[in-house]
Amino acid sequence: MQANKVQVLMVGNNKGGVGKSTISAFLADYFANSKGKKVLLIDIDPQANLSSSFLNMQPTANGSGYEPPMLEGKISSVIDIMDGLETQIYPTSFEDLYIIPSHADLVEWDNKEYLMDNFSKFIFSDFIQSVFDLIIIDTPPAKGFLTRAALRCSDHVLIPFVPEHKSILGLGAMVSLVKTSAMLRGKPINIVGILPNRYDGRLNGFHQKTMADLKAVPILDELLTPIMVRNRSTWLGLDLQSASPNQPSQLKKSTAAYKEVKALGDFVNSKVFIENKTTESSEVVSEVTA
Repeated sequence: MQANKVQVLMVGNNKGGVGKSTISAFLADYFANSKGKKVLLIDIDPQANLSSSFLNMQPTANGSGYEPPMLEGKISSVIDIMDGLETQIYPTSFEDLYIIPSHADLVEWDNKEYLMDNFSKFIFSDFIQSVFDLIIIDTPPAKGFLTRAALRCSDHVLIPFVPEHKSILGLGAMVSLVKTSAMLRGKPINIVGILPNRYDGRLNGFHQKTMADLKAVPILDELLTPIMVRNRSTWLGLDLQSASPNQPSQLKKSTAAYKEVKALGDFVNSKVFIENKTTESSEVVSEVTA
């Protein structure tokens, strides 16, 4: 059986504040600008932090959060996907990188089971499958239908975490959720890894001790990525669409920050595209020789 051309990567963790949106943006930038992949970002977190990295998001009329800017005379967001409506895909300042932004009102959809079918229909539509190489889905810090919809469609999952006690408590539950979702849909989901993010070795050994505690749990240790993203002041300047530079690819290649994100991208690329291509080739050979 041949795998879909489009690879779908979900970035998720049930814990908030671990940098899912930042990592999603970094990877989108890496694949679009360093690997020449046609990338679609889908932001299904109502906080819309990822959307704000690429679009000039506007406050909602009721002050509940943010909504996308107008595109071709209308506002479109991921809510349109969930409702089965025609959805606009927003361009970004990068040629091969596009986004379907979130909306503050999306929080009201997390208890609507029907959105799971609509989301799947969109992801596996002929148009999406024929245009893009990679879809990256940024998810909310919850186990509701939004996260489950993403898991139903994903080939791969990357789980960022901050090496602090509260952050790692839910890692086992997140891994279990991924495995359960794979079992229910009858198709494996590749856990790319558990990624230490915002690591700071200056905190009196606090992060080092937390990492040691994590490595003592075999099921988590085997999923721990060899790459970590450190807590750098550089990242503070990359959060907004209006910043310059606002993505790692625009940094000087000699900087530690650039090299760190490139290492992360190379690692994820090896898991999402290189290993996937090898597996796909093996499946084709098996079918031919059977």
